[in-house]
Amino acid sequence: MIQPCLLTLIAARTHEDTITDWLLGTHGETGFACFPVFGHGADAHTLSIGERIEGRARCISFQIVSEHPDAARALVEELAERLPNQPLRWWLSPLLDSGRTGTSA
Repeated sequence: MIQPCLLTLIAARTHEDTITDWLLGTHGETGFACFPVFGHGADAHTLSIGERIEGRARCISFQIVSEHPDAARALVEELAERLPNQPLRWWLSPLLDSGRTGTSA
């Protein structure tokens, strides 16, 4: 049995609108979450001067539930093709359970 997974993507905040629009077109039915985060330990050459001084990078994180790990990996590959030469950090985590509450039938 293949277990669903949670795909987490981290990108520069400058790509928030591009990635959000693309995900709405490809995963709008299943939904996703996005929120601002700070990245630490990034390569110094990718940071702005302000980020170097602060010691952190301003990023955007996306979380997408996928029914199959291969589908999540394909999503990452497609996004990487749409944003060539742009660093994207990603990882997959097993999804033990999920659901909704408070919804009407």
